[in-house]
Amino acid sequence: MIAGCAGLAPGPGPVATAQMEPTKGNSATGLLTFAKHGDKVRVFGELRGFVPNTEHGFHSHEKGDSSSGDGLSEARGV
Repeated sequence: MIAGCAGLAPGPGPVATAQMEPTKGNSATGLLTFAKHGDKVRVFGELRGFVPNTEHGFHSHEKGDSSSGDGLSEARGV
């Protein structure tokens, strides 16, 4: 199992991390790691606070502005 997990390590290319913050009324948090592998980017992470057996999605913003509480600050240019 360890050998299989080693193949999923971030790798030799550039790496960036993003702290996931909950929007107003939500509790999901986590840390994502973005790692370049050749011409691809792999995303690794640990996310917590999701309701089991329901669908979820996420997106990230270049600047990470979550000041509005609804996650749309950057999209609106606030």
